Amino acid sequence: MPPEVNNWFEFAREDLQMARLAIREGLYNQVCFHAQQAVEKMLKGLLALENGIDEVWDEA
Repeated sequence: MPPEVNNWFEFAREDLQMARLAIREGLYNQVCFHAQQAVEKMLKGLLALENGIDEVWDEA
């Protein structure tokens, strides 16, 4: 797997971890934000894996 794809997946895992931490603290707005970011980054990783890294936009 290309390193760029692994990076997107790692970024997604980090956002999920932040969502888990936020839910324990009752910071529900932050839970939603980090969960959405995790999904977006995972999709970017999947697109990069399927279509090549040039097909994925570079904003996080």
